[in-house]
Amino acid sequence: MKTIADEIKTFLEATGVSQATLSATSGVPASTICNLLNGKRKNLLGPNQDAIRSAMSVLHQAKVPPVSEHPPQPAEPPSPDSMTTS
Repeated sequence: MKTIADEIKTFLEATGVSQATLSATSGVPASTICNLLNGKRKNLLGPNQDAIRSAMSVLHQAKVPPVSEHPPQPAEPPSPDSMTTS
């Protein structure tokens, strides 16, 4: 069974969100999140788990994939010179 610590680790790695941002968004102290991820704390009370899961959902939805500065251009049509028949 996946623990809340596993969920947090997976989320942080996948999104690049910092522990500090997760803490600020969830209202759960950064030290609690840090201790949980370092194995110094084994579990969280239900309200803290709910707050962290809610914050992860909000932060995940807020992440917008980066937009390329140079979007792909359509392929150039072949020039009439290159369309010779043999």
